[in-house]
Formats: sequence, C-alpha cells, structure tokens
Amino acid sequence: EEMKDSRILIETVLGMYHTLSERTLALMRERAHRQVLTDSLIQSERRERQFSDAVMNSVPGLVFVCDVKWRLVKWNEPCEEVTGRSGEDLANRSFWSLFDQNQLKQDQLKNVQAHAESWSGVTPYEFEVRVIGAEGEVVPYLFTSHYIDLEGSRYVTAVGVDISERHSKELELSESRE
Repeated sequence: EEMKDSRILIETVLGMYHTLSERTLALMRERAHRQVLTDSLIQSERRERQFSDAVMNSVPGLVFVCDVKWRLVKWNEPCEEVTGRSGEDLANRSFWSLFDQNQLKQDQLKNVQAHAESWSGVTPYEFEVRVIGAEGEVVPYLFTSHYIDLEGSRYVTAVGVDISERHSKELELSESRE
C-alpha cells in the first residue's frame, strides 16, 4: 500500500512537473515571439524616422515643424546651418524668434497666427520674413505653412526658400526703370 501511495505521489509530481514544463516552455516561446515583434517595431520606427529625416533634409530650403504655440518641434539640417544654431538651441524655441524682429510686421505676424488659430489648414498660407543668419546677416525667405492634425495633435509645418536672388533681380529691374 505504501508503495502504491509513493508511486501515485511520484506520478502526480511528474505530471505536475510535465504540465509546468509545458507552460514554462509556452511562456518562453510567447516571450521570444513578443521580443521579435518588439524588435521589429523598433526597427520599423527607426527606418521611418530615418526616412522622414532623409526627406526633410533633402528639401532645398528650411523646413520647420511647430506645435500650435509655434514652438519648434522638428527641423531639417539646413535650419541649423542657416541660423548657426545647434539642435539643442532650436529645440522648443519660438519659430518667430529666428526672424528679424524689426522687419517682422506686427500685422503680418497677427495674420499668420490668426490663420493658424482658425485652423484653416486646407489652404497653405504664404508669408515673407527675413531670417537672421549664422553671421548675423538678414536673408529674405518666403515661407509656406500648412496645418496638420496628427492623431489629435496639431502642428504647423513651414517650408521656406531663400528669395535673395529674386529680391536682387527686382531691385535691378527697379533701378533700370529709373
């Protein structure tokens, strides 16, 4: 009888061990699968970020992404080169602080901000400002801004092109007419 009880006890323990081993292996497989998915997601996000950065940096001109209060959230490399500011210095800086404040007309600023506040993002808004360059020079840029709503977060994108050459040509034409 004692032998029978010992045998039942041993079989029960072995059965429990087998069940636990199967559950442990299943959990380990599930954990490994989750890790593969996590790694894949991280890789995918990294590729998406690299793609986004490559596209932004390939744009000839300045590209800024701002929050609704016009604080810089993202920008392309030419923004750092033209302004002479580091990424750290640009982070959370006001978009408007990068421009010649003497030239930045209050009414123009109000128009751009009113357009953003009305969130009429269907139509792009164009405005001309003078960017303060790395050496303190003032360079005219024409910006086009778009408003985007991304999963409940609102942003303003502003793409600017240097219009110095256009200004020079207009001045030459004006002088030649005189």
